[in-house]
Amino acid sequence: MKLSVIVPSFNAADTISRQLEALANQQWNQPWEVIVADNGSGDETVAIRKASSLRLIAQNYSKKILLFRVIDASDKKGGAHARNLGASVAKGEALAFCDADDEVAPGWVAAMGEALSKYDFVAGRNQHWKLNEPWLVKSYRVENGDGIAGAPQFKKKELVFGCFAFENP
Repeated sequence: MKLSVIVPSFNAADTISRQLEALANQQWNQPWEVIVADNGSGDETVAIRKASSLRLIAQNYSKKILLFRVIDASDKKGGAHARNLGASVAKGEALAFCDADDEVAPGWVAAMGEALSKYDFVAGRNQHWKLNEPWLVKSYRVENGDGIAGAPQFKKKELVFGCFAFENP
């Protein structure tokens, strides 16, 4: 397994289908998997791993994405915990992270996987304006769209948002 894509999810019933569809349309000539780490959703997102109407979502994506699984990450709240739990069960040599309320661009999996053959850590450009209201994009100071933003709480040090990848330790 070359790459594990980890998608932490919490109450993402309204958004996760867009992300999973984008992942289902990815092309890469190496083996890769998608792990959705559900962090104790109270909305229909939980249906991905429990019997209910949205169970069909998981069934659809398990047909569209060759290596697809959903894990229960509800034992501790927080996106970081869901990412860490997803990483702990990942089979890939490298890990890539994207969120349930995002939409990866065509070629994202291949770009992350290929870049990780040369570099230890990679991040992509974010198009924050695609899925967010203008006021929200402005409030996060990401109008330039380069995927890097100042973080006032960290004395304006730069940080990477959302989708990133690194070698699996």
